[in-house]
Amino acid sequence: THRYQDSLVRVTIPAGVLSNSIPFEVESSKEGTTHRVGESVVPLFGNILLAIKVPKEFDSLPSHKLSLARVDEKGRVRYAGGSYKNGWIEGRVGSFGNYMVVIDTLPPTISTTVKDNMDLTGREYITFKIKDQLSGIASYKVTIDGKWILSSYDPKTQSLRTELKSDKIGSGDRRRLEIEVVDNRGNRASFFWYIRINF
Repeated sequence: THRYQDSLVRVTIPAGVLSNSIPFEVESSKEGTTHRVGESVVPLFGNILLAIKVPKEFDSLPSHKLSLARVDEKGRVRYAGGSYKNGWIEGRVGSFGNYMVVIDTLPPTISTTVKDNMDLTGREYITFKIKDQLSGIASYKVTIDGKWILSSYDPKTQSLRTELKSDKIGSGDRRRLEIEVVDNRGNRASFFWYIRINF
């Protein structure tokens, strides 16, 4: 096991994660917000434990909304998980690269062609598009009149397909269709519509 620590970054590399002995460096930006951990071209055969000191400007923000993020070669920020521990965000990551602490306070977005008072008679299913800009979708729930309805989510297309089966729903002219989506930092979005459906 190899360990590195300075005032802003801590890294633990378990035995066997690196294929051979290589020079390992951590370099922080002048602002101390972005940290190059190793060389991104070096493959890892397992996860390393990475901890980054929470920047002072985040001190007053809710710690459960903070996470690690990887910044790729094009400057795109990718969620990397982690949790808050004594002023640090700590998590297991599977690659070297540029990392930073980010905050996610934005709820997921939900879109659909369903409209209020829409007649869904004859439809076998309905589809929602559910997206999250950073931490990703953690859970979702679709109900009709409070009763859970089977739904399946495809992360590649960001589509949530909800079945409309008579044995689960029953007929009616004013049924309350509700969807709730939660991301990996606890941000929540929900919407409801009244629908008509007759089997």
